[in-house]
Formats: sequence, C-alpha cells, structure tokens
Amino acid sequence: MSLRPLFLPFLLGSLASSIPCQGRPLLFQGSRAFSGSVQAPARGYFSAPDKLTLEIRAGKARAGAAAAVLLGTMRASHPIPVGPDKFELDPRGLAAAWLLSLDSQGRGRIQIPVPAGIPFWRVLHFQGLVLTPKEPWTFRLTRALEAAALPGVKTFYVDGDTNAGKEAGTPFAPFRKISSALSAAAASGGGTVYVDGLQGGKNYREVLFIRSSGTTLAGRDWTGAGQGRPTVEGLMDMTPDKKRGTLNIRGTASSFLSGITVEGLRILPSGYKATYRGARCVRADYVKGLVFRDCRFEGVGAPGLQTVTGINLGWKVSALVEHCTVSKLSCSGKAPGPGNVHVMGIKIVQGAGEIVIRNTRIRDLCFLPVQGEGFRAVAGIWDAGSGKLVVANCVLGPMILPATGGSTGPDTDLYGIWTFSRGSIRNNVFHRFDLSAYKCNVKQVEGVRFYKGGRGMEFTNNIFADFRLGPVVGVHSCAAATVSSGTQQVSYSCVWKVSQGFRGNGFRFGPGILLNKDPLLVLPAYSLKQGSPCLGTGNPLYQPRNMGVWGGPWAGYPGCRW
Repeated sequence: MSLRPLFLPFLLGSLASSIPCQGRPLLFQGSRAFSGSVQAPARGYFSAPDKLTLEIRAGKARAGAAAAVLLGTMRASHPIPVGPDKFELDPRGLAAAWLLSLDSQGRGRIQIPVPAGIPFWRVLHFQGLVLTPKEPWTFRLTRALEAAALPGVKTFYVDGDTNAGKEAGTPFAPFRKISSALSAAAASGGGTVYVDGLQGGKNYREVLFIRSSGTTLAGRDWTGAGQGRPTVEGLMDMTPDKKRGTLNIRGTASSFLSGITVEGLRILPSGYKATYRGARCVRADYVKGLVFRDCRFEGVGAPGLQTVTGINLGWKVSALVEHCTVSKLSCSGKAPGPGNVHVMGIKIVQGAGEIVIRNTRIRDLCFLPVQGEGFRAVAGIWDAGSGKLVVANCVLGPMILPATGGSTGPDTDLYGIWTFSRGSIRNNVFHRFDLSAYKCNVKQVEGVRFYKGGRGMEFTNNIFADFRLGPVVGVHSCAAATVSSGTQQVSYSCVWKVSQGFRGNGFRFGPGILLNKDPLLVLPAYSLKQGSPCLGTGNPLYQPRNMGVWGGPWAGYPGCRW
C-alpha cells in the first residue's frame, strides 16, 4: 500500500481559513515528572511490563478536537515538513496509533500497556497529531518523544548535569555523583550503575570505591542527550594511602569481592601533591571475576610522581581485560631526579591470580622527562608473577620515548611485556618501540622479556615490527624477545626491522619462525595486507591460522570500540 495518500492531507492542508494559527501542540510522558527540569525531557523512560502514559497538550482553543498518538520504531533521518511542523517518525517504522479526544482544556491522555519481554535499551518513538480543520493547517504535529526501556531492579542512574533537588538514583531523579550511586549499590548488596556523560566535555572529579560484590559500573548515554562516554578524573590529595587509584575495587583477605564489571568509561589517573607518590587509574585487591570492558585508561598525573599506572591488579585478583585502550599516561611538570621511575600500562603484582588480557591496545606510554641517576622503565604489561597470564590478540605500541632535556639520562628499559609467569602470549603485535631519541648509557628495547623461562609460557603467533634503538653507548639491546635465564619455546612468529630476534641462550625454536619478513601491517586495525607472509601461516592449533591480532579464536579489532 502506498504511503502517499496518508501524507496528502499533511501537504495539502487548507490555506484559506482566516482563523489565526494556534501554537504547536506538545507531547509529554505524563506518568512521571522529570524532576528539576523546566522543559520536556529529551527522552522518557519505562520498564517492561509497565503502563506508559502519554499526554497531548494543544491549548484551550482546541478543546474537543480529535487527536492521535503515533508509535514508530525508527526516527526519520530527514523529517518531512508539514506546514510549520515536521513529521519526525520514519514511515517505514510506523507500528500503531491510538485515537483520543481533547478535553475542555485541550488536553488528552492515553495509557499504553507495555508488555513484558521488550529488551532493555529498546527505544520507541512517539509523535502526537491533532486535527485542526478550522486553522490554516488541517493537522498539527507535536515534536517526537523518545521513550527507552530501562532496567529498574537494583539499578542506579547518574547524570551530573541534572539540577534535581531530589536524588533517588532513578532516571527521573538521578544521582549527580558516581560515588553516591556506588554507595547505594553497596547498600543494596550490589547492582548496576549507569553513568551518563557530562555537557561540554566535563569530567566527574571523584575518587571511586566499589565495595560490594555483584556490582557493574557502566558508562552509557542513558538520557539520550548525546554527551558521549563519561570521564572520571581522580582528585589530587595528600592521603598517605599510596595504593589509591581513581577507581578502587578492594575486598579484604577475609572477604573477597566477586562479579565486578567496569565498562564504557574513560578513567584518568589519580594524583598526589607530595613527591614520590604513584598515580593509578585503577587499583584492585582481593577480587575474583573482575572484568574491564571497552574502557580507556589515560591521562596526566600530578607533578612529582614516581609511578604512573593504568590498571594495577593487586593481591589475589583474577581479572579479564578486553577491548580496552591504555594510552598517553604521563605526569605534568618535572618528575623526580635520582631514583627509580616507572610507567606501566597494566601492572600485575606477585600473588595475583589468573589474568587474561585480550583484544586490548597499549600505546603511547609517555616517559617522564627526567635526568639523573637511577633506573627508568616503561612497560606495556609488567607482571611480577601472577598465577597465570594470558595476553592474546593485543597490540602493544607504538611507544616512542622523547629525548631527555640534557646531555644524558638515566638507565632506561622499554618493554612490551615483562613477565615472570606461566600462561600464554599469543596472536599479539608489538609495533614501533623507539628509544632512538633517548640519551643514556643503558638502553634495552624488548618486545617481551621472560625474566625467568621454563614456567610453561606458550609463545606463538606474535608479530614484532620496527624496533628502534638509535646511537648507543655502553650496555644496550634491541630484541623481539629475551630470556634472562631458564628456557622458553617460541613458534610461528614474525620479526621485522628488529636488530636481534630472540636474545638469550634459553630459547628453543619451534616451527614457523619468520625472520626479516615484512608482515604488511595495515594500521590502525593492524590487519594484514593480501600477500602478507603472516596470512595462513600461523599456528595450526588456532583458527583462523594467521599471526597477529586477526588470527585465533579471539581475532578482532584491538582496543576500545568507541
């Protein structure tokens, strides 16, 4: 059936009437009030099952007029002009209509039953239509209203832009601070906290604590306002607790936390004003089943830092980090002179449990601009001895350290992975580790350093490309991987533009080693060009049989997906 007859009255409304045109009618979700708002919200909310009440307000001059509420599953990308109004629903998605008559005040209300089974986050679109035969246009249209199906049980909502006086954690009276919602979740024995972005790119400036099992903290545009993903910025403080991060997930030795998920957030490091303190985006201790998904960990810490870390996985933590990006970690101002300084994308302490890091990107870890005696190290993943470490389908790099300010700098190491664990390092790309501008007597650039081999680490399907050392004096190395002691097997891996492939007498070489072969990487997805020697030549145990991030069971885009 053609839609043209449906819209013909819109386009050919009477122009001959001499009665002045009234104002545009309004459509409200009348069953609930958007607390603190002086205007109609951009989005209404309902649960399933529910009763959704919609109200048309057309003015007293239209008392008794016939009206309708139209339901659409899609909003039109190009609204159709209808006189002074626009038809905002996509005609292909029109699903239902409800007729009503306006009362003596020019208002009409209809209650629509919402059945169970509607998926959470499904957005429906409504638009009101009022017959106005005695006005210049036969029809007038309200603006369209979105209504989203939001979960309500043990669910708490945060919107720092609201001016609501009451804070109940509901969509219509959300919390203004994330910490308030996390406290409410802890009081209820766990729950889900949805955090909306802030206007003008502002940040939530809080130090956060998750203290209850079964807690999910998620950044989501639940208001429909299009503010983007939220950023949490740790406050500067003088706290003696050196283990604090912007986000802290910490159980105790006698009471472990479990079932914690963090997703869709950008988290900046906390900072401390006193010198020789560390800054961390996240700190976790005594947690089982911790998940980080689709998050970004990046940002600048306070002056005077000795350590800057993205994710610090502490004592007795088992965790999954997937589709995350750790980048651009640094400190402002001049860092300490003599002493040891570290920048670590992900730090895993001795005594942690099983850690799985997959489809993640670690890049641009900025070295601190310091001089003097001591030791400086940059590592994408620093693992001091977890129960088991799995790093798969990740990209580590580029990591390009800037030049020092003086004639020389401290001893310097740059690692993709430094590990003292068993597990698997599989289907990763280590790209552009560059110390060529850095001046020091000791320089080591290594994709992977096995601090002690022989602990059962699978090492296969990896690509090492374009490591740069520059002019050197004294002790130096530039290797795809190094074994400091013990033995380690390597197979099905490609090395390109690295001065030394596998350094150390402890390597045992399996099949599929490609030396001085260009993998033909295509950035930024790190896919492989047609004709790449890494296509179809990877470990036959893992399909698709490619080296790098597009091979094996977790083949896919590395890093955060927003």
